[in-house]
Amino acid sequence: MSEEKEELKQNADSQNENVEQNAETATEAPAAEAELTPEEQAAAKIAELEAKVEQQHNDYLLLYADFENYKKRTFKEKTDAIWAAKKGILEDMLSVIDDFERGLKELEKVNDESVSSFKEGIDNIYRKFSNFIAQKGVTLIETKDQDFNTDFHEAVAIIPAPGMNNKIIDCTQKGYMLGDKVMRHAKVVVGQDANADTNESK
Repeated sequence: MSEEKEELKQNADSQNENVEQNAETATEAPAAEAELTPEEQAAAKIAELEAKVEQQHNDYLLLYADFENYKKRTFKEKTDAIWAAKKGILEDMLSVIDDFERGLKELEKVNDESVSSFKEGIDNIYRKFSNFIAQKGVTLIETKDQDFNTDFHEAVAIIPAPGMNNKIIDCTQKGYMLGDKVMRHAKVVVGQDANADTNESK
């Protein structure tokens, strides 16, 4: 029994020591803070405020970047919508211009003076249509003496043409740009030189 009492007493003493150590630790922290000089306390406060300012500045930069991206995205969407609307209207007019050009081409074959005023009237209307679409930003895609380029041309036929490899031989339908974008590819006949690969390898 005496051994059990001794063990209980030792446990009680150990617990008391732990309590006293915890109490001392708790009183040491405020004491350590109290030991800071006013200058050190002010420096610590300044460092804390500077960290907050830097965080707010970073948050502002992120928000500003998001807003700039939003402006660019909405501007592009608006520009694309305007281009698509203009393209839809002007593209329908291209078929009318095609018809005028075919009609004028046929009228050139007629030498009858009685239709000269009619030809002149048709030509005037054609020029007005052409000027109108030009004012709206429509430009003709060049094909004469040009290299074939899939960005602007669509090949409808390829024919043997010595010395004219990948060159446009003829244009069967004119192509047009609207601003810096292709509104309609030019349909062309492309030349192919069978000896081009051999000459290039030499």
